[in-house]
Amino acid sequence: MGTNYYVKFPPKNHCDHCGREDSAEEIHIGKSSMGWIFCFNGQFESGLAALRFAKRNEEFLFDEYGQKINFDEFADLVEYSKNKHWLGWQPEGCRDDGYIVETWDGEAKVWDKNKKEVLERLDHQGYRIGAKEFC
Repeated sequence: MGTNYYVKFPPKNHCDHCGREDSAEEIHIGKSSMGWIFCFNGQFESGLAALRFAKRNEEFLFDEYGQKINFDEFADLVEYSKNKHWLGWQPEGCRDDGYIVETWDGEAKVWDKNKKEVLERLDHQGYRIGAKEFC
């Protein structure tokens, strides 16, 4: 079970006359799952970039249930999870499940068994970054 976190910007261009407004913009920051390292959305270059974005937009930080999230508590949750599991927790090379783990230039990456796609990676600071929209 996990919880997704978002920056949810309010709707723009509200018309007081008819009530029409543009859709609210929602940017997925990442997901917290019990027993796993927090997984940042792959749209962010690094975990620090995602944390900076969340901090700059702290007033719009929410969980998937619509509850407003305090940035300091969010950052603590991310940091606390860094000693938990991720797909690449086994030694470098092929794992029993066919995923391929490799370390290069200070980052660890997990590839699919055909080595066509990076599934996730740990950046230089140890933050987990998913390669897809959702982790």
